[in-house]
Amino acid sequence: MLSLTIYTPGLNPYTDTLIMWGLISPLCYKEVDFEVHGVCGSYKIEIKNISLDDYINIVNNYVKNNVNTIIQRLTQDPILVQPQLRRTLNSILELLTKPIVKNYINDLQTPGHAIRSNAGRGSKSKGRTTLWIGLGPFLGKWFYKYFHASAQTFNVCRFCVGFAAMGLAIGSIGFGRREARAFVLTFDGKVNRNALCPFINEINTNRDNLIEILRRVADNIPLAVLSKLFIIRLSPNTIRKLYNVNACWKVYSVNITKAATQLRGFCEIDVNPLLDGCAIISQKDSFAYDRLIDAIDELTRIILSKMRGRIKGIAADVDALDAIFNAFYQRTPVSVYKAMRLLYHTFLSPPGKCVARALSLLLA
Repeated sequence: MLSLTIYTPGLNPYTDTLIMWGLISPLCYKEVDFEVHGVCGSYKIEIKNISLDDYINIVNNYVKNNVNTIIQRLTQDPILVQPQLRRTLNSILELLTKPIVKNYINDLQTPGHAIRSNAGRGSKSKGRTTLWIGLGPFLGKWFYKYFHASAQTFNVCRFCVGFAAMGLAIGSIGFGRREARAFVLTFDGKVNRNALCPFINEINTNRDNLIEILRRVADNIPLAVLSKLFIIRLSPNTIRKLYNVNACWKVYSVNITKAATQLRGFCEIDVNPLLDGCAIISQKDSFAYDRLIDAIDELTRIILSKMRGRIKGIAADVDALDAIFNAFYQRTPVSVYKAMRLLYHTFLSPPGKCVARALSLLLA
């Protein structure tokens, strides 16, 4: 049977995840069957009933149609790549629209592209470019200072940069100019297009709504809590698709400042308990689940109004939001009680029996 198997380069878990999203995003808009095997931040992509030339044609056309969107999402709002690098980014993305990209994809059919392409700090090989901090936050000054690595730029091939940029723009959610934040979903396990494509579709068609919810409270909520808020605000259908596959899901979250030149924060969060809990509640009582999401939205509005009015008490509201998420992780009567008690003290009116029922379903 005709098929194509490609492997991510092996640069680092974060960058390989972006490249994975970049490689599969064009396939989500075609009737092409594929599976992705994730193992500790590296990925094997099996594309069925397709030739190398057909895949290259899909990538070429997709990038041609989306190059402006990719550049805008990375250099304007949010600023995850330095704005002065727009021309460089454009020239790199142009490479993905040309037949020469076939050489890169052909090399990815064997594991170890990063080694063969001489990727690394200070690499001066022809065709290499710096892996920007938004595409590789592990490689910034803080990390090489802490781990005593050489204080040189980490250089990779331009195609790796191009697919990582496409993955960050299309396969993740980002927002912010002064402080840019990005949330990248990653996994260990075998996942097919039936789970990955609905996620890609939602974060692109519903992007403005998701970003607005996160943006309005980002300055007063820890990055780890924002990561959970990102997941729980996905649609129940997308959550069920992710939950129904045998995979371990996590979210990489980054906070980048000073026009994408400085890493302010990074975290990795296990979101399996959230996906599991949301799927359970929505399947057992969809009305109660909707009221729970309404309560979370109301909490973000309360936090926002206090931020604008410079009113004290935001910390207690953030604690209430975090308590809801803790109930998903701990699944104990005490954790559910604490969440309801904090919600009762935060809201002007009691949160209601439906919210209590939704959280109590986690105990069943």
